[in-house]
Amino acid sequence: MPTPRFSVVIPTRNGDAYIGAAIESVLSQTYPHFEIIILEHESQDRTLEIARSYGDPRIQIRSTQEHQTIETNWARMLDLELAEYLTILGHDDIFYPDFLQ
Repeated sequence: MPTPRFSVVIPTRNGDAYIGAAIESVLSQTYPHFEIIILEHESQDRTLEIARSYGDPRIQIRSTQEHQTIETNWARMLDLELAEYLTILGHDDIFYPDFLQ
């Protein structure tokens, strides 16, 4: 039986105060079969720098400088190749370590 995989999508804009804690909460999961997809748009702070600093192959950063509303940024998920299961994490939220378990 194949192992279920998760796509954790983090939509963000100007989230540098929180994005590190959000990413770390996913990377600290007790369930290891996941990818993180960061949907960043138009950030004028250190959001991209922080996200890129992890260098983890499970993290994909999809950045755009095209104007997005929160709704259109979230709608970008519809064009992604996602794992079997999807969960969305706000850039200012965190998961408990066993959330995906």
